[in-house]
Amino acid sequence: MRRFQLTHLFDKLRRPKTPRSGNSPTPIQPPSPPLEELWPWPHIDRNIVKQRQAVVAFHEAGHAVVSRYFGIVVEQLSIRIRANSLGRVTTGPSPAFLRVKRYTALRKVADRLPNRPTRITADCKHPRRLFDCESSFHAELHVAVAGMVAEEIRFKTHSGGTSDRRTFHLLVSCWYGSASESVPGSFIALLRDRYSNACRDLLSKPETWVWVEAVAKAAVESENGVLSGDEIESLRPQWHPPPAPFAMEVNGHTIEPGANLTGVYLIKANLKGANLEGANLKGANLEGANLKGANLSGAIFAKANLEGAKANEDTTWPQGFDPVAAGVIFED
Repeated sequence: MRRFQLTHLFDKLRRPKTPRSGNSPTPIQPPSPPLEELWPWPHIDRNIVKQRQAVVAFHEAGHAVVSRYFGIVVEQLSIRIRANSLGRVTTGPSPAFLRVKRYTALRKVADRLPNRPTRITADCKHPRRLFDCESSFHAELHVAVAGMVAEEIRFKTHSGGTSDRRTFHLLVSCWYGSASESVPGSFIALLRDRYSNACRDLLSKPETWVWVEAVAKAAVESENGVLSGDEIESLRPQWHPPPAPFAMEVNGHTIEPGANLTGVYLIKANLKGANLEGANLKGANLEGANLKGANLSGAIFAKANLEGAKANEDTTWPQGFDPVAAGVIFED
């Protein structure tokens, strides 16, 4: 008891004295409320701050673009500084997150039960039935990792994405688990890697990445650090494929994706920029052919003659195929 009284006394002595208006040399100023948001960023003239702002802009642009890609309503993108975040994307309610809210409420109720049983591990290894809102669930999982993926594409690394990981964890826990079942962290990490790879493929498409860059640039250059959903949608590019020929006639043969060109003679043929994706060129003679800029991904070259064929760095080859070993000559 004595020790408590002395401690209490010392605490009182350590407290700063409250200034009084009668004897204070300076007038008492009422405490200013903390700023909810800051814009522009403090010290934005410094390169390190500009770099950090660019990272946040691309992160949020990734979230916004992938949301719109999957048809999720985007209400606002903001890169105004708050106490607990540097940026955020506000979206409309989706079936997936409405289910998450119900799930979270059920888990809180279950956790308050005095005789709550220990949660068992959910069975995630066997095939499951489709969820009621399967498309919404998959869309939200893509969106959750989109910010980190956009950072990686632009800056070759990402800054952590703690809140995004938490969102992904909550989504998977809700849809695969229950109030009485928990989802293993290893399974969540596996799904996160899979969706990150799928999102990377999506954002790497030229028409999608151009949109991300436009949104990030507009956010940084905006007057208030905020873009509305309509402004984001207006930046969607009207994508047109490059003028490389889709189908062409060469030596009487139709050159197009998936074409069956088994055993054909295309000696010194001009196939510059041709789209032969997935074509069957088994036994074809392409000696001395011009393959510069051609799309040959997925093509079949079994027993084909490519001796002396010309190619450059823009030529796309099937995975695992060695054009140099096949006799292809690379030129600028």
